[in-house]
Amino acid sequence: MAGAGAGLLRWHPGGSSGEGGVSAPLVWRDRVALVTGAAGAIGSRICLELDAAGLRLVLVDLDAEALAALAAKLSRPALCIAGDLCDRALLQSLPERVLKECGSCDLLVNNVGIVSTTPFEQAELAQIERELNINLMVPTLLTRLLLPLLSASGQGRVITIASMAAIMPLAESAVYSASKFALRGLMLSLALRKPKTGVHFALVNPSSVDTPMLRYEAVNGGSPLNFLGEPIAPERVAATVRALLQGEAVERCVPASEGWSAKLALLFPNLLPRLVPGFNRSGERGRERYIAARKLQRPARRT
Repeated sequence: MAGAGAGLLRWHPGGSSGEGGVSAPLVWRDRVALVTGAAGAIGSRICLELDAAGLRLVLVDLDAEALAALAAKLSRPALCIAGDLCDRALLQSLPERVLKECGSCDLLVNNVGIVSTTPFEQAELAQIERELNINLMVPTLLTRLLLPLLSASGQGRVITIASMAAIMPLAESAVYSASKFALRGLMLSLALRKPKTGVHFALVNPSSVDTPMLRYEAVNGGSPLNFLGEPIAPERVAATVRALLQGEAVERCVPASEGWSAKLALLFPNLLPRLVPGFNRSGERGRERYIAARKLQRPARRT
């Protein structure tokens, strides 16, 4: 049964195998990777990992100064593109620019994302739309735009940073969770098209990651479920991305144990209203430990 379960998460294409059906390792040195949200806490660690693996990088982020600082840490020159990927003109210009300046695109890492802790019933429509655009529409459209280059690569891959919130709904971040559910569904669906496109798709679903975004959530009403366990370091996400450069896995949860727990809970969605309050109580205790350990300050309450 273990072998059957693993097969649901891996492809075993016949044409790329060596002796005994074992695929030869892919060579990534001097291949080109585009990373969105490159200057953030997770994105920058991913870029350092990919640089160490020998890839040439295209770094995309809103923050031009942070991009320049990151590029200075890399072992080879990087193409830095600063701008808002919700700008359709910028998004549509990327394939031609990457092809012109880099010659190819072999790997896309969809990493950019935002989260709001405003309760759904209080959120402005523009806020909801932007969260959906950044978390779902940007990676969807960029993947489509780059697919011809990735298909032409011969070993094209798309690695998408989703979230454990793509599996377990978060009441306090409903739009974020919805966007990640949809993104996971898209990427798993595209993984099934590998025989047609020649492009391998893989997902990374981290639990809570110790980043400035999580610290903001901790003191501004983020989900208690973020604090059921100890938040992981961004380096663990980056190491998982590097591991997914090889092999046929289409999804990795980090840590794996939380992924199995979330999937188990979703086998019984009708029980969630009864189960989640208990999870929340445990998570609130974890939140308090997290806030105390990092000496975070809650914002002053309005009177």
